[in-house]
Amino acid sequence: MNTPWMTDSLERLPQVLSALLEGIGDADQVWKPNDATWSLREIAGHLCDEEVDDFPLRLRMTLAGESPWPPLDPDKSVVERRHQETPLADHLAKFTTLRARSMEWLLSLDSPDWNRPYEPPRFGPFPAGDLLAAWCAHDQLHLKQVTQRLNQLTIKHAGKHQTIYAGDPL
Repeated sequence: MNTPWMTDSLERLPQVLSALLEGIGDADQVWKPNDATWSLREIAGHLCDEEVDDFPLRLRMTLAGESPWPPLDPDKSVVERRHQETPLADHLAKFTTLRARSMEWLLSLDSPDWNRPYEPPRFGPFPAGDLLAAWCAHDQLHLKQVTQRLNQLTIKHAGKHQTIYAGDPL
């Protein structure tokens, strides 16, 4: 595994998100194309949740040989923690702080055993390296989700004008 690439990618996400979302108005922050999707605020709030409840915690536990992992319900957390009511700038500031703490810990590790397994019931043996790779991929999936939402907002704000010349939508 190319650990420096993974950690660099993880470290950059707060800056990338902040650059993409700076200046987005309140109405666009809470807009969603349907009830089955998350708004930009909810996506950012979810990333904060994951930084506390998921990847860094589970990676620490796996490397330390601790179990079981605590249960997660991201959809429930987004609603219960009322992420839709928190301004996007607040979510992004919190995420930046949380990710910095996670990176400080991650980069302080001395020769971690990326093959050390955790054995969750649904996945079977799950090496710590898989969890690090999944953490990085999770970031990219939500980055894709953010850019998709921005594309959908562009189409919405275009009104009667078409965006087809741009190419296939995301």
